[in-house]
Amino acid sequence: MIDSSSLSAFIASRICHDMVSPVSSVTSAMEMLDDETLGEEMRAASEDLLRDGALKLGSYIKFLRYAFGAMGQSDSVADIHEAKSIIEAYVNLHRPTIEWDIETAHFTYHHVRLMMHVVLFAMTCLPRGGVISVEVKDHHGLPSLVIYARGERPKLKPEVVAAAAGETPEGGWSSRNVNLLLATMVARELDTNISVNQTSDTEIVFAASKLSLTAQIDREGIS
Repeated sequence: MIDSSSLSAFIASRICHDMVSPVSSVTSAMEMLDDETLGEEMRAASEDLLRDGALKLGSYIKFLRYAFGAMGQSDSVADIHEAKSIIEAYVNLHRPTIEWDIETAHFTYHHVRLMMHVVLFAMTCLPRGGVISVEVKDHHGLPSLVIYARGERPKLKPEVVAAAAGETPEGGWSSRNVNLLLATMVARELDTNISVNQTSDTEIVFAASKLSLTAQIDREGIS
């Protein structure tokens, strides 16, 4: 496992790393717009850069707040339409696309948090792009999650396999792969685990079956 101080440091570093690019775009655009000698064409380009950076930054913040923050720790029923919108906006900033097949009577914020992290699993497998298919179905009153990563030669990294098996990756945990650890922790809180299987040269499947309706976490002192 990992000590709590390292875990919090890695999560903070991961969040900052993800936000560097859109923040840099906004900063660069603002600096250009402050230049009084800037021509109209360059000013228009700077405004486009500012707008694009701000939109990306908003998408990152919403996703990371849900996946890594306290918002994803609630057992209240989640707004699945909002969750899909947040995930789609984040995935669309990267190479893959995403599609949905969700039929469930009970899906909480905690369930969505797990779904977000498994989507991140799938994204690591599609560096050239592809399609992430998210399927949520009820089985005997409990939701189950299956996510397919489909594309040209999807890459299943050893650290993903290790994390899904509850093992520490060969190089150890870091800010780069801490989401893999957090995903397995969230899965355990929902009394399940994440399985991974490369079914073909074009498909990798992640699954978490029979998610508990409430998360098994110590809520003492949490308000």
